[in-house]
Amino acid sequence: MKIYFFLVFLTTQNLLSQSLDLTKLEVAAGSDVIFPGPQNPQSFQIAGWLFENHINADIIEFFLRGSTPSHRINRQYRNRVTCNATQMSFQLKNVQESDAGNYKFINRRLDMIVMQVILSVFRTAVFPQISCNSSSENSIIALTCSVPGTVKSIMWLVIGKVSLDDRYRLIDNNATLIIDKAQKSDSGIYACFANSLYGEANSFFQLTVSASPRYRGNKFLKRSSKTPSNNLFP
Repeated sequence: MKIYFFLVFLTTQNLLSQSLDLTKLEVAAGSDVIFPGPQNPQSFQIAGWLFENHINADIIEFFLRGSTPSHRINRQYRNRVTCNATQMSFQLKNVQESDAGNYKFINRRLDMIVMQVILSVFRTAVFPQISCNSSSENSIIALTCSVPGTVKSIMWLVIGKVSLDDRYRLIDNNATLIIDKAQKSDSGIYACFANSLYGEANSFFQLTVSASPRYRGNKFLKRSSKTPSNNLFP
């Protein structure tokens, strides 16, 4: 009898795990997100949502007495949660990165997980930063597009130029644009378009290639009185 009961218990647990409703949500930080309720909310007399991170934190409890649903929101979520007691769903406001994790809807009577929602939170688009190592004629100029986090793709555009010669090349998965033997004609606006986990964004950089100083004896003779001007555009 004990063995039979043990086998039934394992089979039941396996069926419950197979029927678990899993949902994945991705939202931007600062936005609101709706957690859907179960398919048959009227079948749960006592149920609730909890956030499972390092510790379990109860968010909201639902109670169904007869045909009248009611709810109770945990104190720490009262200013951030609105709910639909009939559907046993809720809206979490002003989502932050610390809200990312596993959310579970639990049947309190059976102590059974009915639904699980995995919430991913990403920051809004972060603009890349373009840096330049040199602006001198005949030097090797490296323009580097820096983006925090994981980068999916980077693309460069030289505004006003129809084609580029073989002095231009890309390294570091397109993060750095190299210009060999830079010329004054390479001056212009360079744009970096980055696609990361935080979204798509771009930045512009004004490159001004200046004449290299000539060396005679112990003195440098400048070909131009102008100083290099590298400006970073937002």
